Amino acid sequence: MRNLYYEIWVDAISKILTVRSSRGMWKFYCMTYISMGMALNLGLIHIALRDLGISIPFYPFDLSFTSVDRIDGFLSFFFSYLLIPILINYVFIFRKQRYKQLLEKYPSRNGRYFAVYFIGTLLSFFVYFAIAFVVLKFHS
Repeated sequence: MRNLYYEIWVDAISKILTVRSSRGMWKFYCMTYISMGMALNLGLIHIALRDLGISIPFYPFDLSFTSVDRIDGFLSFFFSYLLIPILINYVFIFRKQRYKQLLEKYPSRNGRYFAVYFIGTLLSFFVYFAIAFVVLKFHS
């Protein structure tokens, strides 16, 4: 499983480096896309567990720092779902420039692995909610 994680990262890095306009910001773009995908997967797991009646106390975090709901919502999402993938990705990919070793070790798939991962993440939400809708519609 770890190899697939690294292969997706190498594929994302290689693909983003081929886009001339993103070369200066490739670390930011890679970290953003992959961490966001991981955060969405974490959120989907949380929703599925909640629907099964399994709850995790104090999770997700409901933060109220400001009087603006959108800012509080973003901060809650960031600390509940996005911070964990960012830290994991930093430790396993960017710390001590490990990505250089990974780029030598794993071949690029021209963005295919990354695309499948990201699109699969987005589609998993639609599939889950479609199934939930059908189950609720016919269960009632």
